[in-house]
Amino acid sequence: MDTKNRVKVITGFAMATIIIGAVFAVMPPVMAVSTGDNFNHIGAGLSETVLVGQNVQFNGTGEPNAWSDPSKVTIQKFDDGNWYHYAGPWSDGKAHNIDWDTSLTLRATDGTVSTSLSVKEPKIPLKLKVGDKEVSSIAAGTKNFWVDVSGINLLDADRVDLVITGPDGQIKYDSVNNQQFTNIPVSYLKQTYGNKSVGINTDGWMIGDYTFQVKTKPEYACGLDASSVQKSLKIIKGEISIEADKTSCIESETVKLTVKGVQGDNIIVTGPNNHVIFRPGIYDTPASSSSKWNTQYYNFSDTIDADGIRQYAVEFDEIGSYTIKVEVTSGVCKGDYDTVDISVSKKAVTFDVPATVVIGQKFTIKGHANTGHFVTIAVEGHVYPKLDHLVIDENGDFSQDIDTAADNIPEFKVPGSVTLKAYIDRPKASSYPDSIRPCESDDGSTAILLMRGELTAEVSAENISRGDDFTITGEAKGSKEVDILIIAPKGSSGSIITGSSAYRLVTIQPDGTPGEVTNIYRASVPVSETDYTFTKKISVDVNADTGKYLVIVLSPGSDSKYGKAGYDSIERALGDYTLGGKTQDEIFDIIQDATFGAVGSDDLAWRTYLRVETPTVRLNPVASVAVGEPLVVTGTSNRAEGHTIIVTVKGPVELTPQLVRVENGTFKATFDTTNAVAGIYTVIADDGDGNTDEATVKILPAITPSS
Repeated sequence: MDTKNRVKVITGFAMATIIIGAVFAVMPPVMAVSTGDNFNHIGAGLSETVLVGQNVQFNGTGEPNAWSDPSKVTIQKFDDGNWYHYAGPWSDGKAHNIDWDTSLTLRATDGTVSTSLSVKEPKIPLKLKVGDKEVSSIAAGTKNFWVDVSGINLLDADRVDLVITGPDGQIKYDSVNNQQFTNIPVSYLKQTYGNKSVGINTDGWMIGDYTFQVKTKPEYACGLDASSVQKSLKIIKGEISIEADKTSCIESETVKLTVKGVQGDNIIVTGPNNHVIFRPGIYDTPASSSSKWNTQYYNFSDTIDADGIRQYAVEFDEIGSYTIKVEVTSGVCKGDYDTVDISVSKKAVTFDVPATVVIGQKFTIKGHANTGHFVTIAVEGHVYPKLDHLVIDENGDFSQDIDTAADNIPEFKVPGSVTLKAYIDRPKASSYPDSIRPCESDDGSTAILLMRGELTAEVSAENISRGDDFTITGEAKGSKEVDILIIAPKGSSGSIITGSSAYRLVTIQPDGTPGEVTNIYRASVPVSETDYTFTKKISVDVNADTGKYLVIVLSPGSDSKYGKAGYDSIERALGDYTLGGKTQDEIFDIIQDATFGAVGSDDLAWRTYLRVETPTVRLNPVASVAVGEPLVVTGTSNRAEGHTIIVTVKGPVELTPQLVRVENGTFKATFDTTNAVAGIYTVIADDGDGNTDEATVKILPAITPSS
């Protein structure tokens, strides 16, 4: 422990405990002395409370409980069993604007006598109340209005201002009601204006806005400069009035009504008919079991309470214009009334949905409602769980994603027009599907057209060389994936185009076990959920059979099932057939019978032929050129688009080799002959896989310009 600059007064925890106990045992109860001047007077041998920000004076000769020499009084703190110096002394025995730590145990001592000190932050709480209810507005002349300062810890003799500022400025003295609000003792504040049995009389006060705040007068409050929070109060006329937070609303939309009147007046609030429905238990509306109802739920009695304000919730179940009336039934204002007119329009839902949807596709049902908390969407008069009680957000919008393939909504699986109808705040169904009853009126409707899926595809090249790649791309609306089948020129007895058994089609038998192993290429390719496209790159094996391959792209349709039986995979759909020893045409017929040709099937198919060839490179005849002229070499190749061809020219010298790419089955290389030597040259084109072609060309001597 750092003890630098600390004056140890008592050493030893045990002894400190004994002495502290002895001293505190004889001290009088906690007290503090204010004489309404600039200091909190601290006597010797007592237990005192001081507030942060006060001025403190240690009593001297002629004052109660005087210190022998106030200029020698210091403040000590108790820590770890010992007392240490904390503050002081002060030459005149006076400390100004103290900021002593409220968490410490402190005492004042002159070395002989000690006074324990409790240091606290000043507290000046303030609430405006009528009776026990906190208020922000009252009718002029309201009884039992008072300022609640419970918990204030200023000294009773301290003086404060109750600063009341109204339409005409600060009210220092209310001559009408003989009320002084400035330079009053804290004790008077608590016993008078802070006493709900006495309070503040507002008779004769102007209608308007007021603020209330308690502020100390430092020179009469021990030097403390402090104030409470400022509270606002609106004083309104002592008459009956009714206002609505909106005068135009939607069916079933809640409107908040505010009635203002004189405390204690009995009133009747009524609507013209039972299409006006006051919401029981909301705000000050009577509970449904209350005896205040004259006619449920559009006529009831009530009493204006302490703050002069009552609030009610009302809604309307039919469009039209309604007048709500409040009338005083007792007191000096008996017979006074006021009304408010509210115009009610129809609930409405506007949809934002696509005009057409492909079966099997995902889409979103969304829209906007001009009222309500939930919306139910009926599909052709039926309510399904996914479209029941959709939440309407704070902007009136709602949204729900639909997967026509996965969601159990039968109407979305059949081609044709489908009607959607919206019902705002319809009670949630207890079972599904629920049916809309004839008596129910929708709040908005729309229609969408359901269409069968589509399948289109294309290959990147109709002719492809062994060892090259090609790509199948397409669009499959309504499908989550497609299957690609490629059958060799010799049918099922031919080679797999990729040469890899990983892509070999193996059928599945009815019992779920593996069936026939084929040489048919098969790949399952996912379809994008955003633009419904698919793509598959396929590498042709260097030893693949040459000839025309049959390429088939299959979609299981919107139900993601193949054939009438609804098989989960193409392997299972073909499991009831024998594919071995079949030609391309026979295999195609089998596939058609098992999938897109089956009765009632929504499967889709696309097919084309792709020729696989042995790689070739062919040079075209090369024209002779003179030294210095460009030598142009062209040729053809069945290698894939972009494949690199190496072209060399060698003779008396070797020209710089050229790397060129196949474009649309051709290639072209241009050589600079500036440094060539006249003679016969051999031109060779090489595809890099050992497929070459050769030609000769004559480079002539440079042409000498004639003089």
